[in-house]
Amino acid sequence: IWIKMAARSIADYYFAIRNLLPASRIAFAYGSAAYQQQGKALGKMLDFVFIVDDSKLWHGENLAMNGHHYSSLKYLGADVVSEVQRWAAGVYFNPLVDMEGRVRTWN
Repeated sequence: IWIKMAARSIADYYFAIRNLLPASRIAFAYGSAAYQQQGKALGKMLDFVFIVDDSKLWHGENLAMNGHHYSSLKYLGADVVSEVQRWAAGVYFNPLVDMEGRVRTWN
Protein backbone atom coordinates (compact mmCIF):
# COMPACT_ATOMS: atom_id res chain seq x y z
CA ILE A 1 0.00 0.00 0.00
CA TRP A 2 1.49 3.34 -1.00
CA ILE A 3 0.50 6.29 1.17
CA LYS A 4 1.17 9.99 0.80
CA MET A 5 2.93 11.26 3.91
CA ALA A 6 1.81 14.40 5.70
CA ALA A 7 2.80 15.76 9.12
CA ARG A 8 1.89 12.49 10.84
CA SER A 9 4.32 9.86 12.01
CA ILE A 10 4.66 6.45 10.38
CA ALA A 11 3.20 4.92 13.57
CA ASP A 12 0.08 7.11 13.19
CA TYR A 13 -0.39 5.83 9.64
CA TYR A 14 0.19 2.26 10.74
CA PHE A 15 -2.50 2.44 13.42
CA ALA A 16 -4.95 4.18 11.07
CA ILE A 17 -4.41 1.44 8.48
CA ARG A 18 -4.72 -1.35 11.05
CA ASN A 19 -8.21 -0.06 11.89
CA LEU A 20 -9.28 -0.15 8.24
CA LEU A 21 -7.94 -3.56 7.15
CA PRO A 22 -8.43 -7.16 8.27
CA ALA A 23 -6.02 -8.44 10.93
CA SER A 24 -2.56 -9.58 9.88
CA ARG A 25 0.15 -11.52 11.70
CA ILE A 26 2.91 -9.01 10.90
CA ALA A 27 2.91 -5.61 9.24
CA PHE A 28 5.81 -3.33 8.47
CA ALA A 29 6.66 -0.23 6.45
CA TYR A 30 9.63 -0.05 4.13
CA GLY A 31 11.23 2.27 1.62
CA SER A 32 12.41 5.87 1.66
CA ALA A 33 9.28 7.13 3.43
CA ALA A 34 9.88 4.72 6.30
CA TYR A 35 13.64 5.28 6.51
CA GLN A 36 15.10 8.58 5.46
CA GLN A 37 17.93 8.29 2.95
CA GLN A 38 21.14 10.24 3.58
CA GLY A 39 21.03 13.58 1.78
CA LYS A 40 17.40 13.19 0.68
CA ALA A 41 14.10 14.44 2.04
CA LEU A 42 11.78 11.87 3.60
CA GLY A 43 9.91 10.08 0.80
CA LYS A 44 6.26 10.81 0.13
CA MET A 45 5.11 7.26 -0.60
CA LEU A 46 4.82 4.89 2.36
CA ASP A 47 4.78 1.19 1.53
CA PHE A 48 3.44 -1.44 3.92
CA VAL A 49 3.69 -5.22 3.81
CA PHE A 50 1.04 -7.29 5.60
CA ILE A 51 1.84 -10.93 6.37
CA VAL A 52 -1.17 -13.17 6.91
CA ASP A 53 -1.72 -16.84 7.71
CA ASP A 54 -4.53 -17.40 5.19
CA SER A 55 -4.43 -15.15 2.13
CA LYS A 56 -7.79 -16.38 0.80
CA LEU A 57 -9.50 -15.52 4.10
CA TRP A 58 -7.69 -12.16 4.35
CA HIS A 59 -8.54 -11.15 0.78
CA GLY A 60 -12.14 -12.29 1.30
CA GLU A 61 -12.44 -10.03 4.35
CA ASN A 62 -10.66 -7.16 2.62
CA LEU A 63 -12.81 -7.51 -0.51
CA ALA A 64 -15.90 -7.20 1.71
CA MET A 65 -14.44 -4.24 3.63
CA ASN A 66 -12.48 -2.51 0.87
CA GLY A 67 -13.39 -3.83 -2.56
CA HIS A 68 -12.25 -0.51 -4.02
CA HIS A 69 -8.64 -1.46 -3.14
CA TYR A 70 -8.60 -4.03 -5.94
CA SER A 71 -8.46 -4.00 -9.71
CA SER A 72 -11.18 -5.72 -11.74
CA LEU A 73 -9.72 -8.96 -10.36
CA LYS A 74 -12.03 -8.34 -7.38
CA TYR A 75 -14.98 -9.55 -9.45
CA LEU A 76 -13.44 -13.03 -9.57
CA GLY A 77 -13.31 -13.28 -5.77
CA ALA A 78 -10.84 -14.11 -3.03
CA ASP A 79 -10.06 -17.54 -4.48
CA VAL A 80 -8.67 -16.01 -7.67
CA VAL A 81 -6.89 -13.13 -5.91
CA SER A 82 -5.21 -15.66 -3.61
CA GLU A 83 -4.22 -17.84 -6.57
CA VAL A 84 -2.70 -14.84 -8.39
CA GLN A 85 -0.80 -14.06 -5.20
CA ARG A 86 0.54 -17.63 -5.13
CA TRP A 87 1.77 -17.26 -8.74
CA ALA A 88 3.47 -13.94 -7.89
CA ALA A 89 5.98 -15.26 -5.33
CA GLY A 90 3.36 -15.12 -2.58
CA VAL A 91 2.83 -11.37 -2.89
CA TYR A 92 -0.25 -9.44 -4.01
CA PHE A 93 0.34 -5.71 -4.42
CA ASN A 94 -2.45 -3.12 -4.20
CA PRO A 95 -0.90 0.21 -5.24
CA LEU A 96 -2.35 3.66 -4.64
CA VAL A 97 -5.00 2.64 -2.10
CA ASP A 98 -7.26 5.42 -0.84
CA MET A 99 -7.92 4.85 2.84
CA GLU A 100 -11.22 6.75 3.07
CA GLY A 101 -9.62 10.16 3.47
CA ARG A 102 -7.79 9.21 6.69
CA VAL A 103 -4.70 8.33 4.70
CA ARG A 104 -4.65 9.77 1.19
CA THR A 105 -3.07 8.14 -1.81
CA TRP A 106 -0.49 9.66 -4.07
CA ASN A 107 -2.35 11.18 -7.06
